Formats: sequence, structure tokens, C-alpha cells
Amino acid sequence: MKSYIGITGHFILDWKINSIMIACHRFSGRHSACNIYDKFQEMIAYFKINNNISTIITDNAYNMVNAFSLPGFNTLQQESAQSDGEDDIENYGDPIFELEDDALALFPSVHNSCFAHTLQLVVKDGHNKADIFSKVSSKVSTIVSHVRRSTVDTDVLIGENRLQSSVTTRWNSQLLMIKSILKVNQDKLNALNTAKLAAYERNTLRDFVETLSPFEEATDIAQIENRVSSSLVIQCIRGIRGQLSTLHMKYSNALIKELAESVERRLTIYESEDTYTTTSMLDPRFKPKWCKDGNERDHHKSELLSKMYKI
Repeated sequence: MKSYIGITGHFILDWKINSIMIACHRFSGRHSACNIYDKFQEMIAYFKINNNISTIITDNAYNMVNAFSLPGFNTLQQESAQSDGEDDIENYGDPIFELEDDALALFPSVHNSCFAHTLQLVVKDGHNKADIFSKVSSKVSTIVSHVRRSTVDTDVLIGENRLQSSVTTRWNSQLLMIKSILKVNQDKLNALNTAKLAAYERNTLRDFVETLSPFEEATDIAQIENRVSSSLVIQCIRGIRGQLSTLHMKYSNALIKELAESVERRLTIYESEDTYTTTSMLDPRFKPKWCKDGNERDHHKSELLSKMYKI
């Protein structure tokens, strides 16, 4: 298997938001912080854009975080990536390395962890602690894989919506897979020559979909293109927190408990980061409404999230 490293650029030109692929190069050798730093430096030096970079966004893997953990960097990525080594292809976790003074000029003062990726880690935390959801979703995956290989059972589902398969690196693909199987007639599913879903398991899947839908919607919002999304980050966090609180009163299961704890552990740091607080204040849809406390704040959590869905 070959490895690649890619850099995308996002900038404003003539009052228009632009996104481009700057480079996508073969990455040889260990996926260490030093090697990632060297490759990044090589690519931005080639295009002579080192003085045009204001912020770097990466995922939460240790090697990516350490590659940009330099003097003068914002510490957001350090705290949100404390236990994400499992997401690395190879978890080397290099220590911070020394750089010459002139090398520091190549980097901006801010490095943030990708909000959408951090949302994925929150969902992963919840999924790992909820055994019943893991077992049932694993059975769904077995059914979908079987149907996609069997022409006979594919014919049984003629007239039904196509079953979606999941992708390991995208948690919301699992949600789409579950939604697709819930749309299929129960009698037709039972007629398949594979694992069967009991009535209680279908109910479990419906609860799973309801619980993770706020995360799916927040992920879609965070990944909008050609529009500013940084002002939506805090609103997403508070909307999710409010909806989990409501769901906890309805279900009170291990999945919701772990999701709520992971939100506090991984996402609250975004609420105190200057970039997101400033853009939220400047967004005319929100202004200081998200700063409210107590029950009034809980009301605005769901209200703000509803507004975002209509963007």
C-alpha cells in the first residue's frame, strides 16, 4: 500500500471563497512528525506561499499534532488529541523537535484540529462503550455485505431502496447503512439467506439513528464548501450538548452517557478558542446569543441548531 500526503488551500480572492488542491505527493518512510514537517516545508517552499498561510488545520493524530507543535502555535490541537494515537496509520508520537530560528518563519501562529474529525472521534468513543449498539450494527453490516455479494438475495430486495455499505474511515457512512436497512420491508429482510434482525434490534437501530443524527447534521454543517463555517462550530457544540441532554432523559443508556462525556472532553476547548468565539460574535445570526447561561441558554441551544439547519 502506498501513502500520500496532501495539502489543500482555502483563501479569499476578490471577495470570493476559493478552495484548491496545492499538492498531493507520495509519502515515503515513517509517518513521523519530523518527516511530515519536512514534507510540508518542502511543498510550501516550492510554491513560495510560506508568508501567505494564516492557519493550519490537521486531523488529531499524534504525528500530525507533533509536526506542528512549535513555539507560538495555539495549543488547541494539543488538548484535543490526547488519546488519538489509534487513528494513526503508524503511531510514532515523536517528541517536539528543535528548529532553527529562521524555520519558525515558515509557520503561522495558529494550528487547529479539524472540528469534523474531532466529531468523528466523539462518535467513536460512544460506539466503543455501547456494546449493544456495536453488536447490532455489526449484524447490519453482515446483512448488507451478504446482499451485495448475492444475486439471489439482491433480487429479493427488488423495489426496495439500495442498501448502503459502511466505510471504516467515515462514521456517518455507518449511520447511512443503518438508515438504509431500516427502510427495507421487514418481511423481505427475513426472507434473505443471512442473519435476521429481531424486532428489538430494529428498535435499537432506530434509537441509534436518533442519538447520532445531531452529530451527522453537525458534521454536514462543518463541511460546507464555499461558505464560512467557523462561526457555526460553537453553535454545533451547544446544539449537540442540548440534544444529548434531552435524549438522556428519554433513554439514559451507555451510548448517550459516553457521548456526553466525550463532548466535554474533546469539544469544549473549541468554545474558548479566539477564532471560534470571535466569528460567532461577528455572525449576525448568532451575535452574543450563544453566551447566555442557565435554562435560557438551553433554549437557545436548540434554537440556534435549528437555524443552522436552514442555512
